[in-house]
Amino acid sequence: MTYGTLTAIMGPMFAGKTSELMKGILWVRHQSIPFFVIKPAIDDRYSTNQEIITHTGLRIPCHYLHQYAVVDTGFSSGDAELLSQIQKSHGSVVFIDEIQFFDLAIIRLIKEWLCDGHNITVCGLDMDTNGDPFNISAQILAMSDHVMKLKSICAVTGAPASKTQKLQLTGNKIDVGGANMYEPRSNNEWVPVK
Repeated sequence: MTYGTLTAIMGPMFAGKTSELMKGILWVRHQSIPFFVIKPAIDDRYSTNQEIITHTGLRIPCHYLHQYAVVDTGFSSGDAELLSQIQKSHGSVVFIDEIQFFDLAIIRLIKEWLCDGHNITVCGLDMDTNGDPFNISAQILAMSDHVMKLKSICAVTGAPASKTQKLQLTGNKIDVGGANMYEPRSNNEWVPVK
């Protein structure tokens, strides 16, 4: 069996990462290739239904995985059926949205899926609002066969933006939010949140 390929789509908030992921999903659907779309259950910004949604409202059904961030907790028993389906579906394509919210258990799964011949595309933030790489994203970038680094448009100047500015200081490293909490910034307009 051929080892699969890993593609990473990374960048700041509002760069079109999920839209780019959706292009891949629509392409494999059109080609009648079996696929799975996954996102962390913690991301309920725009819907509590199982779907990935862009900031502009485009949506595609997905499966939730119920583990995320902070501690390497593994996966809940509710995830077992989905993980079994993926394992049995050799050669399918796996799409993962918001990779930065997962903990290191997802790396083990991705390696297993690649060994089983799955092609995988993930998207997410590469850095937090302090400019520090998310550990999970850094590992994904190092493992990837293909990397697409997207930029957004600075909310202040309109210049290309590679940073995410946090607008509400909560003291948390991870806060799920949208335009009410974050905006893209160019390096000249970005201020790290300590």
